[in-house]
Amino acid sequence: MSFQFIWPIFIRDLGGGAREIGIISSIMFLTIALSIIPGGILADRYDRKKLILITWIIAAPAPLIYIFADTWYHLIPGAILYCIFIGWPALEAYIAQAARRGEATRAFTLTYAGFAAGVVLGPLIGSAILQRFPIDYLFVFAFILFCASIIVFFFIAPQRSLPDKEDEQKLSFKTLRWQEMRRLVRTRKLLLLIIFLCLTAFAISISRPFIAPFLQDRFTLHEAVLLRIGAIIGAGELILAVLLGWIGDHWQVWRALTWGLIFVGIAALSLIFTPLLFGAFLAVFLFGADRISGTLHRPVIYPLLPTKIAGMGFALYLFFASLAQSIGPLVGGFLYNISPRVPFILTGVLSLFAAFVIIVKRDS
Repeated sequence: MSFQFIWPIFIRDLGGGAREIGIISSIMFLTIALSIIPGGILADRYDRKKLILITWIIAAPAPLIYIFADTWYHLIPGAILYCIFIGWPALEAYIAQAARRGEATRAFTLTYAGFAAGVVLGPLIGSAILQRFPIDYLFVFAFILFCASIIVFFFIAPQRSLPDKEDEQKLSFKTLRWQEMRRLVRTRKLLLLIIFLCLTAFAISISRPFIAPFLQDRFTLHEAVLLRIGAIIGAGELILAVLLGWIGDHWQVWRALTWGLIFVGIAALSLIFTPLLFGAFLAVFLFGADRISGTLHRPVIYPLLPTKIAGMGFALYLFFASLAQSIGPLVGGFLYNISPRVPFILTGVLSLFAAFVIIVKRDS
């Protein structure tokens, strides 16, 4: 997390432009999509803790690969390693199964708030590093943090999927999986829900990789300053995770998701129309709802999933969401070359429209 916000700036430093930022971002999300389905199958069959550990271990060398990059396409091998998310469905299912009854929304938002805390602290430390040392030191620091997180994961409890009913324990795993998967795919409500959520993920991903380049182009900011702004996004994630998680648990998760999309829409439009750097800070803070909105998809989907194949169910959603997010940056890169404001206008309008659709649908 210490370098993620200025990752697009690093691509530009190596000779890339908006198109190349879009290409690498697309490759990353496509890698996620291709690794998720196998990860979902494994999450329902093996110890989820081990799958999460394997994912972290595979991703750890990525920052070291970036050190030796001489041009933008040399970053691709490291980006692919970073995005082999075999353990992501296992992590989603782990959280859902471990959560107390009625607290799924809070469990997801607060768990991912831990990532947000890293987004706050990482960029602040990274900014201090960049003020004194080349960016290579930042990647070494990121590698050290990866290793530390791997050690932490060794201390979480093992977890396997639970059967829905006692009589299902008598069925073979293969037979049960086939029956449940057929029921899952035939659930029209779930598929329509996944399509809608994927469209919102697409809308947000159009502008996500271009926040730092836009700020640098508009306000001529140094990379160290941009990293501090990245910490503001992390603070937004952390605070909004608590707020939206509380709304989801005390009212409805749909209300929390609606407010998350509204915050993203306001953030995208405010970023391009505010004439002041301070106004950009406020917009960036609201952009913290970006990842939280994606997190809120989980408690919306989980009640529709059979417990026995929750990992595969999350994998199905994550696969299509990642495909949508792999297309968004390509569209954003094309639009950014036309006008840097256009990707943010599209994200803002589509996010607010999605929030409006939820309000109308839930009230009808």
